[in-house]
Amino acid sequence: MNYSVSVEELRRLVDEGVRRELEALGARLAEFRCAGVDKLVLYAKMRLAIALLAGRNVADSLDGELVESLGLTRAARTPPPPAAELFQIDEGVWRRLAKTRYTTSRSLLTESSSRRGILTYIWMRKTGILRRHPNGSLIVDRRELSRHPAGSERELGLGDIGRFLAEVPSSLWSKVITEELLGNAGLGDLITLAERYHGFDQRVDERLASEVRRRIAKGWVPSPEEARRLEGVIAKALKGLKTTVPPHLLPFIDSVEDYVKGREGELAGEIERLPLRERWEVLRSLRRRIRDPGFFKHLNPISLAELRSLGSVDRELASRVMLGQAIGSYLEYLLTRDPSFQAYAVHIAERIDAGALEPRHRPLLESILNGDEKKMLFLLGREAGFDALELLSVKLGEEYSRSGGLDPAVVKRAIAIGMRLLNYMRGGRGFTWRRRKTSVRGRLEVRGTLYKWVRLDNEAVFKRRERVQRVIGVVDVSGSMARFAVWSMLSIAAVFPVVSHIVLFSEKPHVYRSPFKKTSLVLARFLEKLYTEGFKGYTNISEALRRAGELASRADSKTILVFSDLKQTVPDTEPWLVARWLVEKGLRVILVVPRGTESATVERYRGAGCDIVVVENPEDIPNILKRRINLKNRV
Repeated sequence: MNYSVSVEELRRLVDEGVRRELEALGARLAEFRCAGVDKLVLYAKMRLAIALLAGRNVADSLDGELVESLGLTRAARTPPPPAAELFQIDEGVWRRLAKTRYTTSRSLLTESSSRRGILTYIWMRKTGILRRHPNGSLIVDRRELSRHPAGSERELGLGDIGRFLAEVPSSLWSKVITEELLGNAGLGDLITLAERYHGFDQRVDERLASEVRRRIAKGWVPSPEEARRLEGVIAKALKGLKTTVPPHLLPFIDSVEDYVKGREGELAGEIERLPLRERWEVLRSLRRRIRDPGFFKHLNPISLAELRSLGSVDRELASRVMLGQAIGSYLEYLLTRDPSFQAYAVHIAERIDAGALEPRHRPLLESILNGDEKKMLFLLGREAGFDALELLSVKLGEEYSRSGGLDPAVVKRAIAIGMRLLNYMRGGRGFTWRRRKTSVRGRLEVRGTLYKWVRLDNEAVFKRRERVQRVIGVVDVSGSMARFAVWSMLSIAAVFPVVSHIVLFSEKPHVYRSPFKKTSLVLARFLEKLYTEGFKGYTNISEALRRAGELASRADSKTILVFSDLKQTVPDTEPWLVARWLVEKGLRVILVVPRGTESATVERYRGAGCDIVVVENPEDIPNILKRRINLKNRV
């Protein structure tokens, strides 16, 4: 034994071996459908131990017996994606590594390095032949290198290229990021490459912008999240492109003032369908680039509340903006009961020129000046109910950020205000469903029938029997859903009439039986519990779907309704594989997701057989659910 090897070096070797095996295990764990976490952990430990003690080849040969002994079931295999790159190991790089123990990326790769040499370097970093030393240099595993002779063919995925290309000098990136590679890239890989490698090399920037432009021209619409990640690329991609863009992409258009001319009302309506925070972000960007106040006059005061620098705008627009600010401050007072917020709201309201406001907004201004909170909430509910609800959620989030937690009294006030707004909005909005008379007469009610017969009324009386469509509601209350707090509450309110069980989940699922009496008071208490206990922790959608499947079999339900942003943050079976298993069992899985959810994730669930509903505005939730799960026909 060579005792000159230090203990630190041995630890690094062991850690590197463990890392490589865990990376290989990640793909294997996704193959098992609906397996318990304890079995997966045991499988991972046993597989890792065999691979480290006897080698990966032995572990592969024993894998089938290991899977069978633990009772694991593999999901149906999907064909692997085509390799991004096929190449041959560069002989020059291989020879230099065979002669040294330590090296650096700059000594291996120079300006004259070929694409093949760069891909060889990335592949060796991926496989562990080159390992990072704490001092920044690279350690060469010459024993592993000898198993892969120069000239042998290997393959690299785009994820590997995106991970290790940053170690290569930026002047060489254009040799790897070619038009062909970008054209074959999946949407997620393209966005990752643009996010990491845009802004360093002009040729790479032009190729990325060209590919994004080509995809937009073919009909791809980047979501708000994708647009933020592509911020540097998308402005170049939209330059000179003759196509209609969604409102969240307006700030990226070069000549946006010409684009909106003549379409102010239509575009303002589209902007007001955006979530409130996204709306404010878009309008702040447009405020610097659109000088015409006529565009902003089509928007309601809550949408305009975050505009600043009012000295350069006309009196009418400034009055609308200040009214939105006063509404926000007064709502904050109703939440916290801090008189300073009320004083600030009155201070802003006193500066507003009432004559410059539209007649429908003047009573709202008067209610703030008079401190008439009941009238103010009534007018808000009738004029801009959903925007007021979303603003309430934003103010609740700000209070959470300030204090580091939420006082239960504040939450109770928020629920009470929200229920009052919902009541004021109720007429014609789809939040109440009248009970329809059923043609199913049910059992004869003897007492009622005799009561009528004594009074010479020969009509028989039957006990009414309702057929209730049973639905399992699955609601994500993890930390990532905190920004959709009111969205989640409205989602639960919409399914309350037909839901039998509700699964609230973050890292672990918690099952609640839906209250028998669906009164406003019961609903308020339930939502209060949701807000105080939820919106924290990690997300395990897979476990929640498995739990919902068990409940569906017990409750004789055929529909599972999921409200989530689909961001799985806990290691488990891929959630779309669990969803596919539920669909194969004959269950209908409907996923209601907020606007901005990653399109690649949505497509995975759609490919698994799920019904996807992307909601742009909470106002649409009740009507969408009526159509999707046929609530209007329940009797």
